[in-house]
Amino acid sequence: MSRQKHLLRIEAAMVELGRMTRSGRADRLRCERAGVEVTGAAQRLIYYLMENGPMRLSELARRTETDPGILTRQVNTLERQGIVEKRPDPTDRRAITVHMLPRGRRIAQRLREVQDEVLGGQLARWTPRDLEQAAGLMEQLIRDIRPKWEGDAVEGEGPE
Repeated sequence: MSRQKHLLRIEAAMVELGRMTRSGRADRLRCERAGVEVTGAAQRLIYYLMENGPMRLSELARRTETDPGILTRQVNTLERQGIVEKRPDPTDRRAITVHMLPRGRRIAQRLREVQDEVLGGQLARWTPRDLEQAAGLMEQLIRDIRPKWEGDAVEGEGPE
């Protein structure tokens, strides 16, 4: 099979994975199984804060590539639900930091458990070696593609 056909297969797989992981249906099913009620966008914010710790609202917007106004509304909703808390930044009282509360950590843990159960079931026939290889290749793919998504010119495109 030619390199171009392999690249097309990879691109098609990326599109399909993106569609499946971002679908509202997947988010609803995950919440239903976890016994929680948060939107898909809120789930992603919860995961991000769990993995990266408290951060300024502006930094969270930048890192999650979310419009600051939209992110502020999402964070306000999570704060009303007792999932996160906004606090003044200790180094700049004008800035706001977002902190995960214990309820948010419990929700994140439960959502993670459900996701692990679901994915573990879907990949039950995969050997540990299959899982290791797939994880390694996906991480490499992200490392190689990410700079292009974050603003670098794509090789071979643009002015000559």
